[in-house]
Amino acid sequence: MTKGGFIACMVALLAGPCEESLPPRNEPKDFLQTSLDVRQGIVIIRGGSTEGSFGSFDIQVKSTYSEVLQGDEHIQAKVSVWPKSFPEQKGEVIAARRELQNPGIIYAGKLTLEPNGIAYLLKQGSHRTSEGKGFWEFVRLTRRVNSRGEVYFESDPVNLVATGTVQIFKNVQSEKLPQIQFSFVYYVYQ
Repeated sequence: MTKGGFIACMVALLAGPCEESLPPRNEPKDFLQTSLDVRQGIVIIRGGSTEGSFGSFDIQVKSTYSEVLQGDEHIQAKVSVWPKSFPEQKGEVIAARRELQNPGIIYAGKLTLEPNGIAYLLKQGSHRTSEGKGFWEFVRLTRRVNSRGEVYFESDPVNLVATGTVQIFKNVQSEKLPQIQFSFVYYVYQ
């Protein structure tokens, strides 16, 4: 060992570990804000399936933290929906990463939210209970014929309620979605 190398080793040993401490880090708490909404309009059911985007659920998770949030992605939203007059008749809508409308916030399995950044999910549901009964079956249906001669049934307005949970980061618990109330009219084609 050279004389310069020996001196460098001795200085490092005598100096010891760094005693200077960093200020305590304030971990973010309640740093995600959720919202739940629906796409308003006439919901068309054709051949048992929902057609178009009316009746879809808009689920948003917004960062309210002053710094960038980043972590392993784990996107899952569960929305329970039921007719207001029949709360025991629940259906469920599940959204995952494929329903993310701004996939650019994920890179190499990491989800990144800038301050005020939003993860935005859009998911169409079946508009049915878990037992398969259509929400339009809880109200009166009126037979109609459209301009092309197709027969369909128009429902009275169906008053619905929805709430649920959403998770976007693997190591952060699910956040509660607010409970909302809304109405749809269904056009049901056979």
